[in-house]
Amino acid sequence: MNFTRLASELGNALTGGLAQTIFDGIKAYFPPDMTPEQQARLRLELERIEQDKRQQTDKALLDAEQMLTERISKLEGTASDLKSLPVVGRLMLFARGCQRPVWGFFTLTPA
Repeated sequence: MNFTRLASELGNALTGGLAQTIFDGIKAYFPPDMTPEQQARLRLELERIEQDKRQQTDKALLDAEQMLTERISKLEGTASDLKSLPVVGRLMLFARGCQRPVWGFFTLTPA
């Protein structure tokens, strides 16, 4: 599951088309004699608001992803601490690097 893609789609669903929806609502309830210039200004302002909300959503998603990455790094540790061990550390780094291909090979082979 790709967290970034899922969160981005959720953000787009929440803010996508918001300006057009609000504009249609305003146009239905406000005076019908709005000049095209007033309508254009209103639409432009609503699109600016929608863009601001989208930027806030993107920033929040980026911050959340960075915090998640930092937390995983703190919980799992980094490879630099293994380099301090002379022989065992090198073996651990090798095993750590080989783990994903080995698991992938064994899950793809038929039983």
